This record gives sequence, structure tokens and C-alpha cells, in this order.
Amino acid sequence: MAIVTHSSQQALGLAKGKEAIALIKAPWVTLATEDCGLNSLLATSLLAACRQSPKAQ
Repeated sequence: MAIVTHSSQQALGLAKGKEAIALIKAPWVTLATEDCGLNSLLATSLLAACRQSPKAQ
């Protein structure tokens, strides 16, 4: 998971609706919108638990 702090957001000039480019090096990437529910600590914990579940294997 990548998190941009408030101070980094200000320093980079990031704003809602403003175009931005991200370079990502990872074996897999999950992109989510703000309203999908994955953008919260609870959803992150649930996702991690699902991935560790024997049924998910």
C-alpha cells in the first residue's frame, strides 16, 4: 500500500481533480476509488485476512 502524507501532498501540489503521474514497481497493483471501501484501514485488514484464509488458496 502506498500512502501520501498531507505534507507530501502539499509539497507535490497534488489536488483532487488535478492530473498526476505515478511510477509503480510491484508484482501486482490494486487501484481503487475513494468510494469502493478499500481506501480504509478496516478494508485493508479485511483484505489481508481474506488473502491469508485457507479458502482463498
